[in-house]
Amino acid sequence: MTLSVAVVGCGRMGAHHARTVAQHPRTELVACVDVLPERSHALAVIHGARAPERCPAVDLAIVATPTSTHRAVATPLVRAGAWVLVEKPLGLDHADALVHPRALVGHCERFNPAVRAAKVRGVRQLRSRRLSPPPDDRALDVDVIADLMVHDLDLLLSWADDVTVEAVEVRAWRQRHPEWVVAHLAFSGGTAVLEASRVARVRERGMVLNDDGGEARLDLLRGHAERSGRRLSSPPEDALTAQLSAVVDTLCGQDYCGATSAAGRRAVELADAVRRGALR
Repeated sequence: MTLSVAVVGCGRMGAHHARTVAQHPRTELVACVDVLPERSHALAVIHGARAPERCPAVDLAIVATPTSTHRAVATPLVRAGAWVLVEKPLGLDHADALVHPRALVGHCERFNPAVRAAKVRGVRQLRSRRLSPPPDDRALDVDVIADLMVHDLDLLLSWADDVTVEAVEVRAWRQRHPEWVVAHLAFSGGTAVLEASRVARVRERGMVLNDDGGEARLDLLRGHAERSGRRLSSPPEDALTAQLSAVVDTLCGQDYCGATSAAGRRAVELADAVRRGALR
């Protein structure tokens, strides 16, 4: 079974999704849609798709538009009967509107090869660092908590219950928004410290955790994981491809192993709690 897919939003992330869909053996990229016709046309030409003004009827629509537009773009598609994969995070002020069985959220770090290799169970302690240099035109409609930290908040929520915010440190501000944040969290059976920055000198994506299997170190940039100094075998698929495979399986009747829209809402709610702590 081959599923028809449209990518809505043809910026940097949309281009990654379009390439993944075009190369996947069980999907066909039929349309690239963007408010800028020249951008959607250029991406469609690369992958042999169409560039209509509106999203056509498809099995799956991948919404990679700016966060503030997610509700306006995704809601009509869900109502029309399509499945929708919405890039993280859900719109911060209207996550409830997109909680629907056919709406999934693109928290692709759940499918990172390092995460899949580590097979985390019973986490008790976790420390993550997700650092980036200042962005250009990417994700400027959200702060560092929604742009970067939300990935690690979602991972923690997938591994632990009853997560609460204990304290928040802000190490840097930019245009009145926190841009380097350290969140201290507690959960049933353990604690976590999550650090995220968009004003760092270099990119870093890493985790150190203790769980039922002992200590694990995850290099999320390279997709590598270690336990007790031993390199674990990583799955061959990259995160976006593995996520798309899981979505295809879901459309064929299997349970989704990624972030549902309800899980996406929980991540947004926890991100908002971190934000409130940062602004105190």
